[in-house]
Amino acid sequence: MRSQSSLVRLRTGCGVPACQARYGKYFADNVLLVVLVLFGVLLGVVALAITTRSPSYMLLASNTLPVCRDSGWELWPAYGAAIACTGLFFPALIVWMWSVRDPYGARTDILGCMVIAQVAMVLFVLWQTILDKVREYVSELLVVWLAVAAGHISSVCWPLLRSARHQHQLANQPSQAGLCNLHKGPQLRRSLYLPLYGEFNRMMEDSKQRHLFLLFTAQNYSTAIPAFLDDFQMLKYKTIDSLRQGVQSQLPSNDTPDAADIAPAARSLAQLEEARSPIQMLASVRKSLEDHSLAEAAVPVTKGIFESAMLALPPLSVDQNTRFPEAVKSSFASFTYTYFSTGSYMSINIPREVVEDIQNAIEENNIALSVLDKAKDEVLFLLCTDVYSGYRKRVEARNAVSRAAKTTS
Repeated sequence: MRSQSSLVRLRTGCGVPACQARYGKYFADNVLLVVLVLFGVLLGVVALAITTRSPSYMLLASNTLPVCRDSGWELWPAYGAAIACTGLFFPALIVWMWSVRDPYGARTDILGCMVIAQVAMVLFVLWQTILDKVREYVSELLVVWLAVAAGHISSVCWPLLRSARHQHQLANQPSQAGLCNLHKGPQLRRSLYLPLYGEFNRMMEDSKQRHLFLLFTAQNYSTAIPAFLDDFQMLKYKTIDSLRQGVQSQLPSNDTPDAADIAPAARSLAQLEEARSPIQMLASVRKSLEDHSLAEAAVPVTKGIFESAMLALPPLSVDQNTRFPEAVKSSFASFTYTYFSTGSYMSINIPREVVEDIQNAIEENNIALSVLDKAKDEVLFLLCTDVYSGYRKRVEARNAVSRAAKTTS
């Protein structure tokens, strides 16, 4: 089938219709250049007709005066050329530009230049003819300077003022795009998404559904959120394991478990560290996360590090003032630099206040277990509002198609 279709294309390419189509496409792609050439030619004709001095041509005019300042009948060809270009050909070109293809995205700018040139030519003709008395009191150079100043204000100063005012408005109001900046906004807007957020949390706590959802996110969105969740879960496991070892070291020797009981958890974490991908963790690594010993406890990805430690460790062993153990400080620093640093290509789009709180905690050396939990909540809420809605619609459509196929069969 491929050879037949290619042969058909080769045969039609040598015929007359194919050649006409090829030349028509060439003209359509270069019609913008044709318009610009015509524009330049007409502009030259207008300039010559208005400003050229021709002693042999002017029978009744002075040799030192422009053509348009004389009124002899023999000067009407020059008048006609100027009037035709200014009032007929240039407006026709401007109208034609509306139907021209715009392969380079420059039609709007070119139309603006043509309209400005049209207005400038009309003003120049009026300046040379009707406004002859005004030129005795106002210099032409002053008019040029005023035009340049107006162009500078409209193209430079005014956009800068609008940009500054827009930035001021953005600083005072939260963004309406998505839920990435709702940390500063009223809680009423967040409460509107509570039912959807509860459904999203239940989906994330199911390992199979979570895997399908994160796979959908990685395939359809250019984001580092799946890697963020995997790394956050791994940091959570390492923190809880380190805290558990610290708690066990404080217990009596007869209550201390054997080394064989601790070795599998430490070995699985070491394998996770070696198998990490810089963009997204591999499926085998994610499976290792799900098969971790702590995954059987109530420490899903929807819960923060502090809450997970409260659930997984003995009572009264963790409180609000508990800090990250020294054994995971390097992993914590790597995690914060990867996802919260402005110079990282994997930085997460979360509210600035959350990032500042994390940075202040690091600078004050007050790294509590809950310092990353708010950032995790923001990431999950962003996934829920911006990704999960589309994912749920796709799943519902796919289920409807499968049900329709079963009913027809």
